[in-house]
Amino acid sequence: TDLRTHRSSNRFAHDLAKILSYPGRDAYETWIAKHDTVSDEDLARFRRAVDRWRTRPMISAVVSISSETAERGEETLRSLKRQIYENWQLHVVLARDVPQNRKGAITSLQENDTRFITTFAEEDKTAQSLLNACDGRFVIFLSAGDILAPIALYKLVEHHIAKPMSKLIYSDEDAIEN
Repeated sequence: TDLRTHRSSNRFAHDLAKILSYPGRDAYETWIAKHDTVSDEDLARFRRAVDRWRTRPMISAVVSISSETAERGEETLRSLKRQIYENWQLHVVLARDVPQNRKGAITSLQENDTRFITTFAEEDKTAQSLLNACDGRFVIFLSAGDILAPIALYKLVEHHIAKPMSKLIYSDEDAIEN
């Protein structure tokens, strides 16, 4: 096992070195274009795959939005609405100090979409009570401002279907700076 781990880590280091050595100042954008860009044809193919799945587990997401993060929280909500896998619910924990115009914008994003469930932070909600309110087979925690790729939830469920005994699925993040 130690030798295999060593070889795997060496291979990983080699692959990472290749990725980081792209020429030019736009190395990250080059990597994204080559490895993480999804075409309209890809999205259509993924949607057809979802239609063939025998199981479509619910995914519960939780995001807390405060007055400082309200604008970024709107982006998170928009990214969830763009998911090609649609069997999800979002628990929005909204601070009472969120300005009224931002509350209105968040409410309009949720309009006519029963997948959004809003609670207010001062309603004495504990983490456990919030988890108990989640109906999903999986629970993901998001930060206001997280923007999920349109296939993020699809990939989660695809992995679950391929490896149904998985107890934990780890996902990393990329930080996009303005």
